[in-house]
Amino acid sequence: MKKFVFICMLSVFLNACFTGRSPDSTFYLFEQMAQKSLSNKKTAILIEKIKVPALVDKPQIVLKKENSPEVIISEFNRWGEPLPNMIRQTLIADLSTYLPNAFIKPNDYNTEGKFDYTLLIEVDSFIGEQNSWATLSVWWTLKDKNDKIIARKKSIFESHTSKDYASYVEGQSYNIDELAQEVVKTLIK
Repeated sequence: MKKFVFICMLSVFLNACFTGRSPDSTFYLFEQMAQKSLSNKKTAILIEKIKVPALVDKPQIVLKKENSPEVIISEFNRWGEPLPNMIRQTLIADLSTYLPNAFIKPNDYNTEGKFDYTLLIEVDSFIGEQNSWATLSVWWTLKDKNDKIIARKKSIFESHTSKDYASYVEGQSYNIDELAQEVVKTLIK
């Protein structure tokens, strides 16, 4: 009898191993939202590495549970690239549209040469709730080529979202775009 129970359990286990599979993961990237030029200013801007909170600096998308302090770390909804890199790439794309005559580079590669400005971004919060909102809260600093601070601001951007992860990612894309617009407005004063 024990042998029969063991064979049945082994059969169920092997069946689950070979037929059961977890759902596929979905990977997301931000989209450039900028549509038109805001200034023809010729300038060179260096974008430093972006710092994000440890809670969201992971491959999984992190959301808050609705009306709760709990967070959801989704194993099946993930970022297509590391979050700080994606934020910076999207910001550079938006800034490049708003300032088409500007030379804008990340500080990852050989960036020797004179830049008119350096932009530093520290993300305080990058979170949201499904079917509710997406929030981006940042401290950003703009320095001139002599390392003099031109602007240091805390900015909070919020977009409404629907109930899927794609909507949350789109909301954060809009928030990054709003940040780019704020930086451009400071540059062209």
